[in-house]
Amino acid sequence: MGPDDTSDDGDTGDTGDTGENPFAEAVEQGLADHVGTVEPSEVIVDGDTTHYRFDPADGPMCLRGGDYWMSVREGAAADSGDLLIYLQGGGACWSALCSAFESLGAPAVPESGMLNRGLAVNGFSDWNAVYVP
Repeated sequence: MGPDDTSDDGDTGDTGDTGENPFAEAVEQGLADHVGTVEPSEVIVDGDTTHYRFDPADGPMCLRGGDYWMSVREGAAADSGDLLIYLQGGGACWSALCSAFESLGAPAVPESGMLNRGLAVNGFSDWNAVYVP
């Protein structure tokens, strides 16, 4: 079967697997350069969720220079290898709103959208999740 041939179902037979590491280019661009270079200042385990606090003196920090927090929630099959990395959108800040909070503390992983474990149609409901606000 050639690359332009298709069966009745439209399948070209191409799996897309070239045998190469699909992440090689990202690693070459520096994706992993900072992995493991900063240790969390505090780790809080709350059931199936672990919260990590980072001191701004070590690098990661919030908008106004405060502690940075992120969370990891284990999925139903924690050892499955399925991982969802959720990068919270936003970042807009108006002075009155930003001044209202010095620190929000450990963020709860939202139970909405693709992070909602109770949503029957959610294909990610049992995945491990990293929540980066």
